[in-house]
Amino acid sequence: MIVRIRKSAYWQHTLPLGALAMLLLLLVQFLLGMFVNLFITIPSSHPGASQDLASGAILGVAWAIAGAAPALAVHTAIGFLLTAGAVGLLAVAITADRGRALVVLTTLGLLGVLGAGLNGIGFLNYTVDKTTYLMSVGFSVSAAAYVAALFFARQPVVTGLEEASGQTAGS
Repeated sequence: MIVRIRKSAYWQHTLPLGALAMLLLLLVQFLLGMFVNLFITIPSSHPGASQDLASGAILGVAWAIAGAAPALAVHTAIGFLLTAGAVGLLAVAITADRGRALVVLTTLGLLGVLGAGLNGIGFLNYTVDKTTYLMSVGFSVSAAAYVAALFFARQPVVTGLEEASGQTAGS
């Protein structure tokens, strides 16, 4: 018995390339974050600093993009790109019908990106040091998830146990 594995054309390249693009963006984001942490001083009285969570986050992020040092502005903008990419990659994984592994991995990637981003906003507005650690945890979770997604996106899916056992038993 011949097992035919059908792959829909739209995701064959989108998932692996998307995961690779996310990994590259995460690397750039990590390096920029280290640069900002070591060489950029964030003033304690910028718009959004020490305000309530929602309005402070909006004002702080707007200031980081429009009025902060260029490295912080680029770091913040890449955070938005990572968020959009993580949501897009999750949507592709859901619609690709490749099983739970890719959906779980891209969900973990999105959660890691969101966790790092929200802790970045926390550091920007409240300068709580533990948020830098939590940003690195989000980065690590996302990076691990997208590396695993690269692996699972390349694995063939067998449609049934009978077909799989028939293929191996007859070989």
